[in-house]
Amino acid sequence: MTIKAILFDFDGVIVDSVNVKTEAFRELFSNEKEHLQAILNFHLANGGMSRFVKFEIIYREILKKPLTQELSQELGEKFSKLVMQKVIACEYMPGALEFLQKYSKQIPLFIASGTPQDELQEIAAKRDLTPYFKEIHGTPRSKPDIILDILKRYNIRTEEMPFIGDAINDYKAALETKTPFYGYIQNGNGGFPNDVYIVHSFQALEDKLFAK
Repeated sequence: MTIKAILFDFDGVIVDSVNVKTEAFRELFSNEKEHLQAILNFHLANGGMSRFVKFEIIYREILKKPLTQELSQELGEKFSKLVMQKVIACEYMPGALEFLQKYSKQIPLFIASGTPQDELQEIAAKRDLTPYFKEIHGTPRSKPDIILDILKRYNIRTEEMPFIGDAINDYKAALETKTPFYGYIQNGNGGFPNDVYIVHSFQALEDKLFAK
């Protein structure tokens, strides 16, 4: 396989921040005790999804309440305050930084995340990650839109840009855009279909992508 670029999700792939965001959802909806576990289950089952889309679905399908644009914006601002500094400070996923340091010198690396674009770029800058990536993309654009845009602008064929993600929504984006997908999780299979290639470490990812 010829690789001309690599696309990464961010939370749970580059940085160990999934629990940070789970705890933010717990705090954000702490007054909804009857529905809190359902909200957390939904959040965990939909990694990679925009927080604003999650708010819409939580209010519509779990809380059965209307969600105004103002309330959604307020929830988003509270969420950002809860997670920003913690994501800046959290650990890297094992081997991630070393992989970026090595391969950013060889091929273009990109991020497509469910985190809002401005917030994501600030986090990357404060973690000194920006130099490793050709571009860093977040919401409100969808991951399929981001993928297709990168492929078009850089004249990359779908099979030449693998997408590394830890969530079903990442897999669905790869499926929709026909890009190769690798599920990166430390243990188990993450609920991915049996035909998804799973890697449990960045060393395993490197071995798979760049096998001599």
